[in-house]
Amino acid sequence: MSRIALMFSLAFLAASAVGRYQAERAVKNVEELIADTEREIAVAERDVRALETSRAYLERPDRLERVAEAGTDLQPLSRSQLLTAAEFVSRFDPSADPNADPSVYYPDRVIRQAQAETSTGKGGN
Repeated sequence: MSRIALMFSLAFLAASAVGRYQAERAVKNVEELIADTEREIAVAERDVRALETSRAYLERPDRLERVAEAGTDLQPLSRSQLLTAAEFVSRFDPSADPNADPSVYYPDRVIRQAQAETSTGKGGN
């Protein structure tokens, strides 16, 4: 009987050792994962700070003014370029000009209408 108890005790001890090793390894893996995640967060935060610094530099008004002057011929709006609401409507509303081509203002509508006419047999030929 004592041999059976000894064998059972040894088996239990071995199983306990294996279980403890697996638990320690699992904890170590989780700790490594946490450390990796913390490193990735630190790198991402550093990248965000670098991008914010770059954006702050790129958005500086004096820099933008130099770039605009060097690369474009933009000028402030003149009074002749401004329209009232009525002028805007008369200039860009196709119903204001009976000779206006509707495809310029409503290309999707003209395409759908042509497709509908073609599918129903009302097309040109």
